Amino acid sequence: HASVGDILRKREVPAAVTLISVGYNAVRSVGPALGGIVVASFGPLTAFAVATLTYVALLWTIGRRKWDVRASPLPREPLTTAIHDGARFTALSAEIKAA
Repeated sequence: HASVGDILRKREVPAAVTLISVGYNAVRSVGPALGGIVVASFGPLTAFAVATLTYVALLWTIGRRKWDVRASPLPREPLTTAIHDGARFTALSAEIKAA
């Protein structure tokens, strides 16, 4: 969902998020069934090979994407300062204390 706003116009985002959610839930249902068929028909080695190929294809696709990187107007914050600020926010957050 994070990159949808970079790819689509603002008015198209709600429909895209809905479609992504529908697709995600469909894959959660169909994926294990297909995996079971591959394991039963060809064995676990083939299932792992297919899974590896799908991840490689996904990484290749992401690597070829031209990202519109926007420089932040804020200066970079040291990692230790960011961790400290995050821990402090978490410790003082009323919403987190209530949970």
